[in-house]
Amino acid sequence: MGMEGHPGDADYQRRLPPLCYGCKVPRHYRSDCWRFWSNVDSRRKAGRDGFTCPPDFDRGRSGFPAQSHGVPFRRSPLLDSKTMSKIAELGDVVIPLKEFLDLEKSRKLEKERKCEEREEARREREEARKREERIREAKARRAKKLEKTKRREEE
Repeated sequence: MGMEGHPGDADYQRRLPPLCYGCKVPRHYRSDCWRFWSNVDSRRKAGRDGFTCPPDFDRGRSGFPAQSHGVPFRRSPLLDSKTMSKIAELGDVVIPLKEFLDLEKSRKLEKERKCEEREEARREREEARKREERIREAKARRAKKLEKTKRREEE
């Protein structure tokens, strides 16, 4: 079994050579890139040895917009028109969706209101039943008391 990255390893042979993210030239990494050496003579010597910069090479940071210091990120007009048309298209989808959600919300509120009304009516009926029951019990007690007083008078 070969070691990881060993030249005899099959995976090693299938891999692409490393690519410098600074100058976009293969076979080295940005950390090893001769174009970023601070010694001007070393850079010139490397240039004389056949290392050439691609035309779009910039000695600054990478071209990633978030890391561009002081350089504003510009979108192409084509991208902006596509973005705007997509936003308009999404707006056309969102409006009916919002109307549907508002309708569902109003239905839910109406259903809750009816449920509360039914619950309130049930509570009122229960209270009325209890009130009538207390009145009947009070009448029954008075009737018993009256009957008791009549018996005492008869005795």
